[in-house]
Amino acid sequence: MKLSQSELDKIQSAIAEVERKTSGEIVTVVVKRSDSYLFMPLLGALFGDAMVSVFMLLTSGSSLSFGDFSSLYFAMVQAVGLLGGAILFSIPWVQRIFLRENVFFHAVQRAAEASFVQQGLHHTKNETGILLYISLHEHRVQILADRGIHRVVGNEYWKNEVASIVRGIRSGKFIDSVCETVLRMGETLAKNFPPTPDDTNELSDRVRTD
Repeated sequence: MKLSQSELDKIQSAIAEVERKTSGEIVTVVVKRSDSYLFMPLLGALFGDAMVSVFMLLTSGSSLSFGDFSSLYFAMVQAVGLLGGAILFSIPWVQRIFLRENVFFHAVQRAAEASFVQQGLHHTKNETGILLYISLHEHRVQILADRGIHRVVGNEYWKNEVASIVRGIRSGKFIDSVCETVLRMGETLAKNFPPTPDDTNELSDRVRTD
């Protein structure tokens, strides 16, 4: 999924609207994937090679062996199996079938934690930084809040907001669900962390993409 400039602008406008009413800082990061999962094409190549070997055994008859095939033919068929398996296991929906949910969970969590630091959210003046991290390939969302906000809001609140965005991704209403979540977070932030007289926009409202 590639976001258009108008979609990015819509999210940015929602963030800007929220931050006029609170001292909190929201940064949204949208990435294609949180990990390359390089081991998947390798597994696919091994799977493809195994399937080709089984196919050759079944089609050759029980009285024949691999020695009955010419070296060139055997190499070509193996190459097709290796390459086909590697390509197949590189396809996102295939990876989602074969990879366990906890693999995606930990990959997105690690990437989100790294992004929190990279975006400077741990350096806000009142520890009121929030990262909204969306990983499209995994269909997963992480919301990380700095200590000042997390002490007040707690885990259950963030879980509900994450679930709302995930539902939006799966139903094709991604942008709307992100903007609605940002605005809801804004209401909570405005109530608990109103703007101060010396408040400044410490972090850009721009949506970060890869």
